[in-house]
Amino acid sequence: MVTLNPGGEQKSATGLTHSPSQKPSTFSVLNRLTPSEEDWLRQNLKETIEQARQILAQRKREAA
Repeated sequence: MVTLNPGGEQKSATGLTHSPSQKPSTFSVLNRLTPSEEDWLRQNLKETIEQARQILAQRKREAA
């Protein structure tokens, strides 16, 4: 026979807490990009935007 625990302590996931010794889930130190990495990203973004504009213009022409 299975016995239920009618008066016992209720356990739920919302009642759980993290141990104070756990590290936070985010880093406190930022890893900065080098100037050359920033330049590369800017150039890559410009190229990507230009490609997207070309694709959209082509689709507009095809739809017309």
